[in-house]
Amino acid sequence: RPAPAARRRTRGPGTAPWLGGRVAGPAADWPCLGLGGGDAGPVVALAHGLPDARFVGYALAPTAVARDNDLIGALGLTNIEVRDGDVAALPDELGTFDYIVSHGVFSWVPAVARQGILRVCGRHLAPAGVAYVSSNANPTGLLREMARPMLRYHLQIRRAPV
Repeated sequence: RPAPAARRRTRGPGTAPWLGGRVAGPAADWPCLGLGGGDAGPVVALAHGLPDARFVGYALAPTAVARDNDLIGALGLTNIEVRDGDVAALPDELGTFDYIVSHGVFSWVPAVARQGILRVCGRHLAPAGVAYVSSNANPTGLLREMARPMLRYHLQIRRAPV
């Protein structure tokens, strides 16, 4: 059974550029690069909903990449690949993309990684392409900041020797 993110229905990445005055072409003309996060669920969902488009995901998280690739295989998707690697140092032969998505990663990576993501956008974004780079901000981001240490604390208690 696919993960919830892969079951989402999507209209594709063409909605936001249309609202901004850019009219997107057919789905086959929408190469999309997903950067970081360790969970390519949103990019997998897009690949599932747009079988004629091309998707590439990168994350520096081997376990998450393996899990994503298992999901991609289970769904039988051939228009997406997820690779383990430093999102700030992508190979030039990767080419250009009409869409580059880095959702929430800016919130928790160091400044050097944020600069690297912006360099990747400059190097791999096609002319008239759209880079969607977001960060988690308060008040919603604050909830995540509060929950993480609480969960870690409670997990630490449970793992304590008896």
